Amino acid sequence: MDKKPFIQQHKRVFCCCFTADEEDYDSKPVTLKRIDSEISPSILEPAIYASKIFAVDKIYFLNSGQHKFLVSFRHIIVESTSYPLTTQDNPNNIPEEYWKERYRIFSRYDEGIQICENAWAGEILEKIGKIIARQLVSRLGAIQTCLVCMSGVGSLAIQLSKTMKKVIALEDDETQLECLYKNREIYEVNDFLYPIHGNLLSYSPDNIPEIIIIIPKINIPKSVQVSLSNHFPELANYVEKSLSLSKSLVFIFPPTLDPYDFIDSLKDLDIDPLVEFLLIFDNNHLKNIVCLIGKVVILNLPDIVNSILSRIGLGSKQREFMFKTIEEFGIKKTLHILEDVEKDVVNVSAIDKLKTKSRKFVENVLKIHKSCGSGKIDNAYLDGITVLYKGKDGDDVARIMEEMNIFFIELDGSQETVVEIDSMVLKGYDEIVQYLEYMRIKDSPNKNSLFALIGS
Repeated sequence: MDKKPFIQQHKRVFCCCFTADEEDYDSKPVTLKRIDSEISPSILEPAIYASKIFAVDKIYFLNSGQHKFLVSFRHIIVESTSYPLTTQDNPNNIPEEYWKERYRIFSRYDEGIQICENAWAGEILEKIGKIIARQLVSRLGAIQTCLVCMSGVGSLAIQLSKTMKKVIALEDDETQLECLYKNREIYEVNDFLYPIHGNLLSYSPDNIPEIIIIIPKINIPKSVQVSLSNHFPELANYVEKSLSLSKSLVFIFPPTLDPYDFIDSLKDLDIDPLVEFLLIFDNNHLKNIVCLIGKVVILNLPDIVNSILSRIGLGSKQREFMFKTIEEFGIKKTLHILEDVEKDVVNVSAIDKLKTKSRKFVENVLKIHKSCGSGKIDNAYLDGITVLYKGKDGDDVARIMEEMNIFFIELDGSQETVVEIDSMVLKGYDEIVQYLEYMRIKDSPNKNSLFALIGS
């Protein structure tokens, strides 16, 4: 990916919600900062989304209260067919923008498709529905049961029923439900699509669905930015109820959703801190933002590890240590450790901040190991980091290491001072100092220095 900024200015606007300083561009991941924005018809600036490479191969750290989430943005480009306008009069009760898209919502519209007046805003283009169905199947494999909440008159549920064995369409509006019954007959999916009158919060399914898809009813003009606190205040309740039924959850929002607003709505929930946003474009226009939570999320562990390593200034030598940490603690607890470290590091230079964060992070991990009774710490996972077991001469050794800018982790030790470096054990003050002096006069840079670590 081209690493030149998309927009040449001090603060780059990634979208209508986020900016990042130019100096952060080469760091990975980029730290996004929320900005106040006027109403925008699209989440992305035209100069950005035209390139179709926004957020490629990046994992963003988004904060929500006391919680940190790992988030990715992915583009999906759809080139749907444009249907010519017919001479058929537009009913007065249907907005012109929706009337023009009736054949793109239902290609078989003229065969008797029913769409009631209050359903137009929530329906999804047919081709986008097919793309969503394929995405879910490719991520989860053959899906037996799927629950679509607030399914409307069935534009998405019908497409899902073509690739899944059983789709339950939950709708609390009886008029829309009647339209859904008629529309499923036209598309000949009666055997796979089961409309049910009800609301998810009070619904008790006979069989646990493998995936739950929620299409919030947000009836606002396309130019108005979505405010979840106003337009969908029950989001947290829906997430909590859905994840009690299924390990995979999908929300489908209008294009003016603020991702930070969505993340902020999850702050009080005990969920895995992984979220994917699928930005679905139709003929270069952002049409829907699909938010994925749970098992359906695909964030590669190596990418997560690399993101955390780069954030705390550790290099490739510590990759195995980080894999082991996430394997034992889980991503959520690992991020909590990272967050605690970052809160403690303030008012220092950038290099000192990295040095302090990396040291505190590893120290905290080792402390948790010790408090949890994990037994002897396997320092092979700290290859490349100097581990100092402080004995009677430990303070003097630590002072020499500081003067030489050697990155090390301090642990409580026995009576004799011990240093482990690259799996080599040095015991006693004289032996340690002799080795440090040897490192000082070497022509090559100290491979354990801070600069070697963060340069990986």
